[in-house]
Amino acid sequence: MRSRRDMSMPLVKAHERFLQLLTILLLLLHCDRYARAWQPESIPSRHHHSVLLSLIQSVGWEPQRVEVRHLDQEKSAFCNTVYRLTTSCYNNETTITIAKIFSPLALERMTHSVGAMDSFVAAKGLAPRILATCKDGILMEFCKSHHCASHNNSQNVDEQNDTLCAMALAKLHSLPPLVPSSSQMEENMLWRSCSILMMHVNENWRCRTSARGDSWTKEMLATEIRHEQFRLSRKALVEVPIAHGDCKPSNLICQQERAFFIDLELCGRNYRSYDLAKLLRNDGDPTLMNSSSRRTRFLSVYAERVDANIDQLQFELNEIMPLTWLEAAIFFAAMEAVDPQNRDKWNSLAASRLRSYETC
Repeated sequence: MRSRRDMSMPLVKAHERFLQLLTILLLLLHCDRYARAWQPESIPSRHHHSVLLSLIQSVGWEPQRVEVRHLDQEKSAFCNTVYRLTTSCYNNETTITIAKIFSPLALERMTHSVGAMDSFVAAKGLAPRILATCKDGILMEFCKSHHCASHNNSQNVDEQNDTLCAMALAKLHSLPPLVPSSSQMEENMLWRSCSILMMHVNENWRCRTSARGDSWTKEMLATEIRHEQFRLSRKALVEVPIAHGDCKPSNLICQQERAFFIDLELCGRNYRSYDLAKLLRNDGDPTLMNSSSRRTRFLSVYAERVDANIDQLQFELNEIMPLTWLEAAIFFAAMEAVDPQNRDKWNSLAASRLRSYETC
């Protein structure tokens, strides 16, 4: 016969299991109570609240210790939402991080999982460190720095920043692909993005510019894209496994000894000259790299790092420059459908980019 001790062992294990489940339940109730109590006024929607809470809990912070500040107005974000999080630690110190919540349109254009490209580029020292990810957002370190678009009174500072940015872009363009080749990853991100954006443009979309007697239409945008794709296919422009995809000056950050990139959701296979063109194009802002001397200095450093001929780079840059304006116009045309409440704003932005395309 089984001893009394043998018969009591299952009861002991069941009791231990019950205590474990009870502990887990109490922890979940505790977290839920804190989550319900954490309702910062700066978070505009329940979805954003859920994403931020997921990111905060992923790094083990208590929500009540996190102060949230909405950064869209400062960052002039067109598509995604950015928050600055200030977390109070137990040692009376504070930690500042940046949370970014992606829009459905941004997620649709990505070819990799959320945060994968950011983490890969960050590991190479070219982007802020990623602390947490979820299906709709990322949490990254805050880096005290300034945009390469910032105006400096010192010529030495401009020269240093130009050199740092050129070195960073050359290093990015020299990286291997994130994952082994596949049909989707092999697709050029520029044409992929334009194709997805065009699917969102309303069929009855119209946009008038001063240079045209009639209005631009969706069909005209599609025709121009086909023309540009055919034209560039005959120019043999160099593609790289990893280009930024939206390399405007505000997405390149300078520190004392390095430059790095933010907003990497369009990162992937692309023309190297597309990054160069978006960074060096003349858009009328005197604080950017619009002087010929700064552009020459930038291209010289970049060319040396990638072992390229400056004349070839200038040729590629000039060939692709019009497309930087056309792609931006298509983006704003798509935003009219995505955000119809701000239709006039998006239409005006599309018109300004089309004017630049017409005169480029």
